[in-house]
Amino acid sequence: MGQLIWSAIWLSVAGFGAPQNPPGFRIGMELPSQVPVPKVVESFLQDVGVNYVGFYVSNAAHEDLTAPNTVSEIVAMCQRLGLSFTLDCHHRNPRPESIRAAAGAGDLFEGVVIDELTHIRLLYPEFSPPDPDELLADVAKFHDLMTAYDQTMVGLVRLKRRFSELGVPQVVATEVWPTLLHAAARAGMTPCPKICKEFYSPVSLAVGLGAALQYDRDLWVDVDMWYFTTVPGHSPDEVRANLMLAYWLGADLVYLEGCGYNLLPAGKQGFPFSLMIPTTPECYQLTPHGKMLKEFCSDYLPTHPRPYTFRELKPSIAIIRFDDTDVGQKAWGVDRLYGAAQLMSDRDTAAWLALWNVLTWGKTGTDGIAWFKTSVPHPADNPDYHVRVTPSYLTEPACNAHTFFVPLNNVVVFDHLVTYRKLKGIPLLFLVGKYVSDETMEAVRRCVAEGAICVAWGPLAASKGFSSRHGGVRVIKQGRGKFVLTDDFESRDTIRHFRRFLGRSDEIRYRFGTHTVVLKRITDNTVDVRVTGDAETVLQHSGKDQ
Repeated sequence: MGQLIWSAIWLSVAGFGAPQNPPGFRIGMELPSQVPVPKVVESFLQDVGVNYVGFYVSNAAHEDLTAPNTVSEIVAMCQRLGLSFTLDCHHRNPRPESIRAAAGAGDLFEGVVIDELTHIRLLYPEFSPPDPDELLADVAKFHDLMTAYDQTMVGLVRLKRRFSELGVPQVVATEVWPTLLHAAARAGMTPCPKICKEFYSPVSLAVGLGAALQYDRDLWVDVDMWYFTTVPGHSPDEVRANLMLAYWLGADLVYLEGCGYNLLPAGKQGFPFSLMIPTTPECYQLTPHGKMLKEFCSDYLPTHPRPYTFRELKPSIAIIRFDDTDVGQKAWGVDRLYGAAQLMSDRDTAAWLALWNVLTWGKTGTDGIAWFKTSVPHPADNPDYHVRVTPSYLTEPACNAHTFFVPLNNVVVFDHLVTYRKLKGIPLLFLVGKYVSDETMEAVRRCVAEGAICVAWGPLAASKGFSSRHGGVRVIKQGRGKFVLTDDFESRDTIRHFRRFLGRSDEIRYRFGTHTVVLKRITDNTVDVRVTGDAETVLQHSGKDQ
């Protein structure tokens, strides 16, 4: 297993006492729903150290009648093992009968996870399996991007309200691409960015962090082991590095997706073969991924307590952007925004792609912030996949091209409605995209007057009262800070104004309260994790505890 080093001198000095997990932190997995629950799976769950599972109860209309029985069987197991759980869904919501069956477990029922919420229900409904529930909105009625956003918000609020009226304690929204997490959070849902999978993990997590911070939501993280058609599509080292990232960046709950095959009929999905293989009805063998997960849950977490959550994040850089859903899909031949053929990308919507390339030291490229683009390898399109054979990272060479490490220095992403209270004290702001609200623009001006640097996309700045400009870089001082207007985030003349904020090319660095966490690259899939505390804080803790 790859090297993952914990620098914990400050913990012993600070007198944190016996090792323990941070209060409220949960770690778990998406469990293939199989009823009756195999005894060997229950034994595995008891041994591996997770304290949460999510499972599907209905993927098609004909499964609805058996769904309450599926729920009852798996919930009974969760009660025996003390596991919290969610009902998970994709294109089809859990029915009221299933929710009532889950609610009988009391506090163990965490809510409903809607996987890839806008993927099938808005952006790409043509890929939906049979029997989907209604879409979030009618994309044919999207006349412009703001109309698309407003109508999407109406759909998200309606969906959240339906679950709330059924007594669901929490609705969690995962997203395939790092987009619309802020909209889900604004609608009252818990944002859950996907990392690993086909993503630049720190980029996706920066978007999710911003959504949770801006709208005061919890933060869940889905470490997705799929890579296109392969599962597991990533090595144990890469998956572990992603678990480390989510944990040390302060998430409330982290879980593994791709533990088995969840596209089969609910209740008949088999075993979590990515993690364990039954050798007899009573005996199992851990896979390399299962061994990694058990070590992470049972050994690493108890001996490496996290003294903060993401709520204490003090960003150095904030991107402020109206979410137009442009993540670079034009690069893979799908030039439409909000799922609407009449809404296409342009220089304004795509401008942040170049910005991400700068912030990640050239790692993402300028053609997209997800690996669906044609400039990276994809697995073969084999008709036998998931019919006769399940491909994995061991059999598909393309999987090896995707790796974990992407440098990033204390970045979050806010949407076009962010308030002054969330921006105050952040030294570097990027204003990019098509729109920003008047209230947010006033908050940005106030931050600049107090000393912040705002690097603004020129056309957007012009729409907010800055005099028109014709290319290049223009600097406007305001109070103790300055605006830097540009039409090229990658130009030397632009970068020189914020180069000192970029951090190091071999580090992912974030600050939470008085603690700084650094994930330093050893290889592309292994990191050295170091957490340090402010000297004054360490001394204060030491004095108090002694």
